[in-house]
Amino acid sequence: FFFRKKSSATMASYVLQDEFRIEGMNPEGKKFEKVDRLVARAVNYDVEMLLDVHSELFQVNTDDRVQLALSKSEVKKDALSKWDYAMHGLVYKYKHVKDSTVEVHLSHGGLLARFIGDEEALKDLEVDVEVFTLVKKIVSK
Repeated sequence: FFFRKKSSATMASYVLQDEFRIEGMNPEGKKFEKVDRLVARAVNYDVEMLLDVHSELFQVNTDDRVQLALSKSEVKKDALSKWDYAMHGLVYKYKHVKDSTVEVHLSHGGLLARFIGDEEALKDLEVDVEVFTLVKKIVSK
């Protein structure tokens, strides 16, 4: 996980990157035929995530691991090819929950995402900021 690491141009644009373990799917039942809501927790930082994905384009199961990155800058085509699933969206809500915990909501054209966690990990996500959400399934060895 890193914030604006300057050693690589590709890494510099990520405001959040971590490995997440899928803890569940569709906690309130499946609302739409082709949408799964993933419930996941970051491995390295105290961040939990709800993420809507198109279930025919990106398929995961409970206990799978995914690499997720959020970028505020446009992702170049060659860098994009390294990810399994990508969405473009907008931060529409950012609020302090308690102490140093924040809650950030994104919309990707109706597919939603919510991140709850340490303010330091999510500090660069502000309301009205455009975000590219990049996800890659980690294959178990």
